[in-house]
Amino acid sequence: MSYTLVWHHLRYTEDFVLNDPTTHELLTEIRDLQKESLRIARDNHAMAAKQFERAEALHERAENIQAKSESMMATARKALAFVLPVIVILLLYLTWLIFR
Repeated sequence: MSYTLVWHHLRYTEDFVLNDPTTHELLTEIRDLQKESLRIARDNHAMAAKQFERAEALHERAENIQAKSESMMATARKALAFVLPVIVILLLYLTWLIFR
């Protein structure tokens, strides 16, 4: 088959396919479905971006809560270091008063 014959065959097929109403309808439907798919993909991307922003905000909030909790625990440890010896001393004093 010569190059010219192949070219004419392809050209004839292309003209036939493009002028066929069924093919035109199918191509139009494919285009419309692709547009719809792109719109859905954009919507999904926007939703994912919004969820990512929410997750970042929640993560930041959790870090703040953990920092406050760490501060509270440090204060509680310091208080326990003072209160526990006082309780022990008071118990010893009470025991001494009872058994004296």
